Order: sequence, then C-alpha cells, then structure tokens
Amino acid sequence: MNTNQKINKHGIISMIIFFAAIVLGIIAIFKESKSMAIGYIIFLLLGFISVIYSYCTKCAGRFNCGHVIIGKMAQRFPKREQGSYTGWDYLGVIIPLMVILLTPQFFLWKITWMFISFWILTIIAVWEIGKYVCTKCPNSQCKLCKNNCLKNL
Repeated sequence: MNTNQKINKHGIISMIIFFAAIVLGIIAIFKESKSMAIGYIIFLLLGFISVIYSYCTKCAGRFNCGHVIIGKMAQRFPKREQGSYTGWDYLGVIIPLMVILLTPQFFLWKITWMFISFWILTIIAVWEIGKYVCTKCPNSQCKLCKNNCLKNL
C-alpha cells in the first residue's frame, strides 16, 4: 500500500465487527460440539480463500483495498484478469458466505443473546462496508460498488 494513502478505517472496523460475529458463531458451535467447531473453522478458512480468489483477485482496487488485509491477501493469489465477474465468480462468493453465515444459526438460536448479537454485528458490518467502503472502491465491475446500491443504507 502506498504510504501516502489514507487508510479507510471503516474497512478495518467492518472486518473486526464481522470477525466478532463469526467468533460468536464459533463459540456457540463449540459449546455443543468441538469437532463441529473445528470443521466450521476449517470451512471458514477455505471459504474466505474462495471469496478472495473468486472476487477480490479480479478487483481493480485490490492494491488499495479498503479492507487492507483482504487486499494484501488477494495480491498473493495467482493473477486473474480484471473484468466482468462470471457466474462461477459469484458462486465462489455466495456459497461460502451463506455457509459461513447460516451454519452457526443451528447453534446460536439456542442462546438468544448470542443469536441477536451475531445478527446485529453482521448487519453493522454490512452497513459499514456499504456506507464507507464500497463508496470509495474503484471496482467498476462490482455491482454493489459500481451502482453504489448500499450507499444510502
């Protein structure tokens, strides 16, 4: 990252908030099954790798990513041509994110405060990303950034 570039603190904050929600999910799963929690953690790692490879490696903003760490990770993957996202690219994002978000629900719903906290944190993270990260992203191929769909949240 260019040292003259101002770091988008919202990119970092949103990732910390999202990570906090994920940790709640891991704790809820762990309370019921250690092996399921370990499996979920392994899927988390693979899922995030899938998301970064499928989406972030094609992003024009990966060298100045508002999420900082994700951009640095995307730069380490094999180079992919920037351009329109394919159906496979979207599936590489949607499926892992759905599993990451929905798997803990089977365990969180039993602990009301954790369930509510998980979703409040997730909604805040999505709002942060949409309001402050996507609006500064140069990725003209991203439907969220390009059209600023989340700008008015």
